[in-house]
Amino acid sequence: MLKMVLADKQAIFRAGIAKVLGVEDEIRIVAQVQTSDQIPMSLEKFRPNVLAFAANLAPNLKELISAAAHTKTRLIILAETG
Repeated sequence: MLKMVLADKQAIFRAGIAKVLGVEDEIRIVAQVQTSDQIPMSLEKFRPNVLAFAANLAPNLKELISAAAHTKTRLIILAETG
């Protein structure tokens, strides 16, 4: 089973993505975070296989990549329009 963390400032977006992915048997949403400060803690605590995060939640992308490499987490950047 694929463990996934969703990170986005908008709760309605996180809930929608969680609902869409929740029907998949092979994906389990283990956490939803709304601030960049919560991301490193969620990586350590849940050790997800995948972190899907909004681009605006990664002010220091190098640090996030390093933290994800430490926990062997793959990253998906959700680009925003505008």
